[in-house]
Amino acid sequence: AILSIFGSLFILYDTTRTAQKRCKLLNQMLSTLSIFDILGSTAYAFTTLPTPQADYLYGSEGNDKTCIAQGFFIQVGTIACFLNVSLAMYYLLTIKYGWQQARLKSKRIHFFLPPILVGLVFAFVGVPYYDNALLWCNNTARYWPEIPVIQAIVFATLIMCAICIDVRKKSRASLRYSSRRNSVTLSDMVFVQACWFTGAFYVTWIPYLAIQYMWSSGKAYDMYGFILYASISVPLQGFWNFVVYVRPRYFGRPKPTDLPISRRVSLVTLRSSMSRLSFRARRAADDVELPKQENDDILKTKQCKVDNPNGPKFDRGKDPIP
Repeated sequence: AILSIFGSLFILYDTTRTAQKRCKLLNQMLSTLSIFDILGSTAYAFTTLPTPQADYLYGSEGNDKTCIAQGFFIQVGTIACFLNVSLAMYYLLTIKYGWQQARLKSKRIHFFLPPILVGLVFAFVGVPYYDNALLWCNNTARYWPEIPVIQAIVFATLIMCAICIDVRKKSRASLRYSSRRNSVTLSDMVFVQACWFTGAFYVTWIPYLAIQYMWSSGKAYDMYGFILYASISVPLQGFWNFVVYVRPRYFGRPKPTDLPISRRVSLVTLRSSMSRLSFRARRAADDVELPKQENDDILKTKQCKVDNPNGPKFDRGKDPIP
């Protein structure tokens, strides 16, 4: 949970440190997701401390009110799960349908309001059901608290499948007109980043869903290995998001040889244009009118060589016989 908090804090800082970054819808979504992840991870970090002492768990020093508070903020943290669906939808509209920033921003409320509203509703409805869940306090009602998480996983999976099919079709079509098969396009890089964010989503929320279901069914209490794995994985979404967020800076930049042929031709054209501009600048410098005295000095120092077809070469203005 501590790693998740620091990872989310870094994303929150990096996506909001300049006005230009704050204007991007993707950064707004990542910063909002990080805020709710910080709330959930902070609640996870207390582990059994808010659990009522009467439950006789190791480290329990709380009461019913502290247990309810921890369970409430853990449920608020699930808003980060629902925002992952909005993130997947953002990538779908960008990659498949080619939406630009202006059009995406016009639909901004649809990316933020539904996940936040659903998360808050379930957090408040679950107040009577927050109780000791062995590792921390959470909603102990049977099955229904996990319905929105299941829906989020299903929707994110369907959206990513649609993106994969679209990218596959576009890649096949581009091979007919491209002379380089392993070229890297902007949509390819965006698609890879979307896959990484979805992978971080799966690594976090599938174990959460599994452990909540098994606790509800009473089957998880004698499975120490699974409980250990889930308790480590569930609070780590902020950390995995941090890894995915910084990945393009070190591993996601294509090499020059990996650029598409059209991109490399554009670079060559740009360099040629720059060379012509430099040549014109030198010509303009040569045409600058110099002062009379300086111009006379330059003319005196120049010697023009003339070819003599019937004899040796000699310099004009100089006696060839010493």
